[in-house]
Amino acid sequence: NGVRGMSGVKETSVTVNDKELKIAIASGLKNADDLVRKIKSKEVHYDFIEVMACPGGCVGGAGQPFTMSEGKQKRGAGLYAADKMSSLKRSEENPVMISLYSGLLNGKVHKLLHVNYNRGE
Repeated sequence: NGVRGMSGVKETSVTVNDKELKIAIASGLKNADDLVRKIKSKEVHYDFIEVMACPGGCVGGAGQPFTMSEGKQKRGAGLYAADKMSSLKRSEENPVMISLYSGLLNGKVHKLLHVNYNRGE
């Protein structure tokens, strides 16, 4: 897939109803800032932009074990391989998650699952 990986800005296009849409994914806020500058100067144009605050997206995010880029790449490859084998692609369709959210976590999601993270802690 052309949008996976650790590079700073990835580009792809998809066709929807005979219209080609240009898509960019910026990995990390510095790359997002660079992309915004290029868009403002009309150097590039996209129909859709995703900004992942953490370099590499959630694979390299603050909630993950801190590791060098090789570890992040291995973690990402493992996640993509597991996803490829899974018949469920969306967590909101997973019967276990549906049961968990409507039972044990009902009304407590924010309190139990949301965290604040500071790298200095």
